Amino acid sequence: MPSTLLSDRSGFTPMIARLVGMMTYTRETTLEAVQGWTPEELDLIPDGHANSAGMLLAHMAAVERIYQLISDGHPDPDSALEAHP
Repeated sequence: MPSTLLSDRSGFTPMIARLVGMMTYTRETTLEAVQGWTPEELDLIPDGHANSAGMLLAHMAAVERIYQLISDGHPDPDSALEAHP
């Protein structure tokens, strides 16, 4: 995987380019880590843990969506989330 973490990106300020790089890196490495997992593996809750890998992935997606709505200035992000589960 080429290093995109700290590189400049056209159309972004240097600090936003680094944020985009970190987000891209997180997405790529997360997808790589769970690629090929079965639903049973995603739903497994290891002993001593409260969540499955699948629930943690769902949480990451929900946080990303609410962040997008808030960043875009949506007047009622909670309602937007409820309208599109």
